[in-house]
Amino acid sequence: MRKTAILIAAALPSVLSAPCLAGYARGNRVEQGAVLREGEVRAAVVRDASELIGGPKAEGRVGDFKIYNRKVGFIIAGARPSSGYSPLGGMIEDAGLLRCGDDGCWWWNIMGDVFPTFFRGDDSLFGARLFAPVSAEVLKDGAGGEAIVRVRGRDAEFPIRKEFFNRGSSPLKVGVIIDYVLKPDAASIEVRTTIVNEGKSGSVFSIGLVFMLGDGLDLFFPDYGLEWEKVRGTVVAKLAASGSGMAYGWFVPETGIHVHEKISSLVITTAGRVKAPPGSSASHSYYLMVGDADVASVYEEKYRLEAREDIGYVEGRCVTKGTGEPAPGVIVHALSPLGNARSQALVRPDGTFRFVLRPEEYHLLAASYERDDPQPVPVQVERGAVKNVVLEIEPPARLEYEIADDAGNLIPATISFKRIEGKPIRLDDNKLHRSAYGGGFYKNHFTASGKGAVDVRPGKYQVYFSCGVEYEYETRTATLAAGETAVEKVTLRHVVNTSGFLSGDFHVHSRPSPDSDDTIYDKALGAAAVGLEVPVATDHDRYTDYKPYIRELGIENHVNSIVGDELTTIRLGHFNAFPLTFDPALRNEGAIDWYGLTAPEIFRAFRDDPGDVEFIQVNHPRTVGGGYFDFVGYDPKTGAAADTVNFSLDFDGMEVLNGTGYNDLQYTVPDWYGFLNRGKRVTGIGNSDSHQVYRLQIGYPRNYVVSPTDNPDEMDETGFVNAVLQQRVSVCGGAFVWMTANGAAAPGDVVTDTDGTVELRVKVQAPSWIEPEKLVIVANGEEIAAFPLAGDTAPVWFDDTVSVSPAADTWYVARVEGTKPMFPVYPGARPYSFTNPVYVDADGNGAFDPPLSFP
Repeated sequence: MRKTAILIAAALPSVLSAPCLAGYARGNRVEQGAVLREGEVRAAVVRDASELIGGPKAEGRVGDFKIYNRKVGFIIAGARPSSGYSPLGGMIEDAGLLRCGDDGCWWWNIMGDVFPTFFRGDDSLFGARLFAPVSAEVLKDGAGGEAIVRVRGRDAEFPIRKEFFNRGSSPLKVGVIIDYVLKPDAASIEVRTTIVNEGKSGSVFSIGLVFMLGDGLDLFFPDYGLEWEKVRGTVVAKLAASGSGMAYGWFVPETGIHVHEKISSLVITTAGRVKAPPGSSASHSYYLMVGDADVASVYEEKYRLEAREDIGYVEGRCVTKGTGEPAPGVIVHALSPLGNARSQALVRPDGTFRFVLRPEEYHLLAASYERDDPQPVPVQVERGAVKNVVLEIEPPARLEYEIADDAGNLIPATISFKRIEGKPIRLDDNKLHRSAYGGGFYKNHFTASGKGAVDVRPGKYQVYFSCGVEYEYETRTATLAAGETAVEKVTLRHVVNTSGFLSGDFHVHSRPSPDSDDTIYDKALGAAAVGLEVPVATDHDRYTDYKPYIRELGIENHVNSIVGDELTTIRLGHFNAFPLTFDPALRNEGAIDWYGLTAPEIFRAFRDDPGDVEFIQVNHPRTVGGGYFDFVGYDPKTGAAADTVNFSLDFDGMEVLNGTGYNDLQYTVPDWYGFLNRGKRVTGIGNSDSHQVYRLQIGYPRNYVVSPTDNPDEMDETGFVNAVLQQRVSVCGGAFVWMTANGAAAPGDVVTDTDGTVELRVKVQAPSWIEPEKLVIVANGEEIAAFPLAGDTAPVWFDDTVSVSPAADTWYVARVEGTKPMFPVYPGARPYSFTNPVYVDADGNGAFDPPLSFP
């Protein structure tokens, strides 16, 4: 129950929550006396955690190597296991930019997983091998004007590649030396790789780069911008990635980078080749560049590395039309006359921006998601010349709001803007930006406090104010004009009574997952805005703790969280477990290395967590490519699986409904019923599997769990998890349905009744806009009764007793269905809810005797 009380250069401002936007990528503070001077560079072993770079995705540890100058710094892992998808170490763990301002000097860093691979010829997938470090040292400490960290090692198996293809790779029989070389005043580090051929054959070896960026970073390709599909299989001169206040780039002199494939957020490339006949060695270099927030700064460093002279400069200001005030956060696109994306620059807080470009004609387009687009301004860039440009852009419109419940308390909420009228948008071009919003809305905005303001592109909108599935929503039609502020005060009626329950979503992803760009701030804020009280953090093969972020946002009375994990195998499916022990000192914060494990071994590893209790859940068990029951060939009719080695019943729950995966219900429902009929007490679960919170995913469906408190901040984690284990759960895909037997027994309970009649009390609640249509009673997997639902009594759609006559021990489930979209809260969803079973002991022996058994 609700207790009241990559790509910055994508012309899409980050949708980070406002209190946390400015400093998201900021890492560790650097004392002024420790900042190097011009011409200085250093390399040293990290002796104290304060010497690390830090940042929201920092992986460096004490004992690693730090190499840095006055502009940039890097942490190199030594011969130790590393986090991420390359577990063997020896790589760049963190890459930071040093920024100094009125509040001192700070490192900024959000670089994700980037690691080398090695293979023969063009076999970048099947033959890919990793780098296994053996030793690491400071080769040069910088006193002579150059700093070098050297890591020696060998080629080794690539575990996730082996799992993916179910086959190993042949050893290359090579020694590998990687020198990380940093010069004074450079904004890039040279990665010099030497291959030593110790075998008796082979002479050509390829050096690959695998990118797993995440954290809001998106790759930008010259001419193609964000259009990944256009560059698959091609060679590009350089790569850039930017977002959330940082930028990175990769540059291979002469040969460029061969872009092979993109699997989710994993980009597979070849950075070059070397020819090393048996008994010889050969070296190859590429550069990792660190930019100041935009693609243009990365390109500037690339031109410096090339010592290129055929370049020109654009130095400009972007101001708000009518006021002349700076327009920070606007993106200036440098386009060719044909509209090809050449580069992109971020407008700084003082309104300035800068390009270094090859001489030719460009059209400069100043753009923002919240402002109308001006006409592009042509500019001719000339060799060695500086062109000064002033660009004007319209101001945004603004909506101020106050959102309260019917008791007058301000509450977290979602505001969704559906565009009715407005100027054409040039940025409807996926090479320039990608929208983070979904549900058919132009913009979705979350508020933690219920009071604030949001900038919007001028136009006429239908504006929806909502707070999840327990509230009625309100709508307003608003014409929002450039430079003007509209004000709306709305009341959202809390109509669904869920006293005695807390709502949880046990499958939620954020930026520690390689396929989610949601910050933890955004995820927690989004949960509060839809009335979800307990999101379980289940990032892929990482442990994540939301609680510090929840406290920073000040929403403890609305949201709590539990540390979990989605263990994401290739061959066996995906499994969640919670609660788990978060330890930032461990690889992937303590997550299990599942490579090569059988499913029983995976379940046992979860059980070995130091915590008191764990709930293990099978995720999307019948989803193509990720379903455990499909992988092991489980047959619910017989209760047997073809793969007896990997089939295990040592799990506690299963996702009957994953997001809007209604097509899977034809398989998951019989699976669940089959387990119940064989006496396996599997808790039926519904989760969102949310990866993109601003696409309105989180909290559909959700699980209402019996709780002694309605305040999330007072939740006892062990008690909450035990309630889930005991099946005291109702899955809410819109309607909240609860069922008891003989006035007392609730889901998970066994009630003894031998007189042949059991009274099931069923109550269905939902706001009027959800429109459930049918209540179904299920007994031992068979539908025995159905009742139409009408909204004339909403929010209570059904509240009555259903008499049943069990001839033998029987379990009962109540299910509620509907066909109409749940607009505007979950536009892509429809009502689908169900309780967990109540068990009836009809023969009086004090236990539930299932009708079937496992073979």
